[in-house]
Amino acid sequence: MRYAEQNDASKQATAFLLVVLLHFGIVYALVTGLGRQAIEVIRGPIETRIIDDIKAPPP
Repeated sequence: MRYAEQNDASKQATAFLLVVLLHFGIVYALVTGLGRQAIEVIRGPIETRIIDDIKAPPP
């Protein structure tokens, strides 16, 4: 059997477990409101001004 063709079940299981834990962490953060806090920080106050249109001089 060639080295490249060998299946390493422990590496596959570790990668699968890592992906599952990552997904659980993201779902937990969204459910507990951490996602809302991040959006509030990013959104913040916005300053606006009304800009008057500049009239073109008559021809």
